[in-house]
Amino acid sequence: YRREESDFQTDQLILDGLTFGSNNSGPTFPVSGEQEVIEGYFETKLPLIRDARFAKYLEVTGSARFSAYDGIGRTTTWSAGGRYQPIESLTFRGTFAKAVRVPNIAELFSPQQPAAIGADDDPCNPEEITLGSEFRMANCLMFVAPGFDSTDFNTAFVPGLSGGNPDLAPEEATTFTVGFVLQPEYIPGLTVIADFYSIDIEGAIDSLAAIDIAEACVDLPSIDNQFCAQIDRDPVNGNITGFTSGEINLAVIETQGVDWSVTYSFALNDLFGGSSDLGDFRLNSTGTYFVQFNEFQDPTDETVFENLLGEFAIPEVISNFSADWSRGPLSLGWRGRYESSQLLPGVSNEAVGNNALAFDPFETGSAFVHDFTIDYQITDGIQVYGGVNNAFDRDPFLATLSRPAGPRGRFFFVGAQANF
Repeated sequence: YRREESDFQTDQLILDGLTFGSNNSGPTFPVSGEQEVIEGYFETKLPLIRDARFAKYLEVTGSARFSAYDGIGRTTTWSAGGRYQPIESLTFRGTFAKAVRVPNIAELFSPQQPAAIGADDDPCNPEEITLGSEFRMANCLMFVAPGFDSTDFNTAFVPGLSGGNPDLAPEEATTFTVGFVLQPEYIPGLTVIADFYSIDIEGAIDSLAAIDIAEACVDLPSIDNQFCAQIDRDPVNGNITGFTSGEINLAVIETQGVDWSVTYSFALNDLFGGSSDLGDFRLNSTGTYFVQFNEFQDPTDETVFENLLGEFAIPEVISNFSADWSRGPLSLGWRGRYESSQLLPGVSNEAVGNNALAFDPFETGSAFVHDFTIDYQITDGIQVYGGVNNAFDRDPFLATLSRPAGPRGRFFFVGAQANF
């Protein structure tokens, strides 16, 4: 049994409209809510075969969770899977699952707070109207006259609201994974893991910015959709005058890809021989290769989707690398983070496909960020360490402050740790 409560109290100055945000977008009103749930689950693992001629090991697994929410109703989550080991060094595994995620307390009851959309971000502007879907131009003309330009009416920003949504429904996912674990006897210390995954999420809960909602409104086949209802326009000139953004249920998110992990640990003496201790080495690579990432935004029409693969934060390849050498109390390490090229923030595959010349540049280029560390164990309880992060001073991608590195660039650090 669980009970969660949310209670947001607003300062009186905000309620009176005496702050900058409340003066422009209106006050943030108090909001509260609660959610109760009773649930139970079971899990099982059934070994079926061990040390047989055709199977070193075979097992099946299963689990289920039953929940009853006071405001949403009953939900059921279940999974079934198995593991098959034909020989000692090779294991195949797979899982099929139906999962349900109920919106959390913040997604439901976060207060509607002031937000803004740029006055020149209207998708019906002359420079934007040809960059969306095949439906954008015709749909825009349902709101605005030909030649419309929002900057003729507004400057700077248009105020709106963004926050939680108490009408959210649960999201439901169908997931399938299959893969293997390889530990070859002829290469001691090597472990190779690869898993293919396919995930479809219906009613996915996502937080959309105002510009995303404005674009979705006119990019779908009809303006009779949930997004247009969140955009307010002037009935005379069609200019955006307000909006409500935040948490929303999308139709479907489809994603497929391959996760991998390769680890190799060995003693340098095993490679080079010799009587003196050369230390131990450990190499690792872990990453994801995205095959597909589609977002269906309109729950009423699952034939129209947006391909997000290759857009900002969804590159085809993301991988982490590491190499560590240790000998006695001394350890040296390297860490690398790789991201393949992706579109810059605010640029979509659809927009580039319609008019790539409108963006210069429109891609980030691939990036590799390197960190180096050194560690020395003086005694069992005293350790000193140091290193340099972003050793080659990689800049953030244009228009970002976090990927693939932060804005402070290369930085050094030293420290000590003592245990008593």
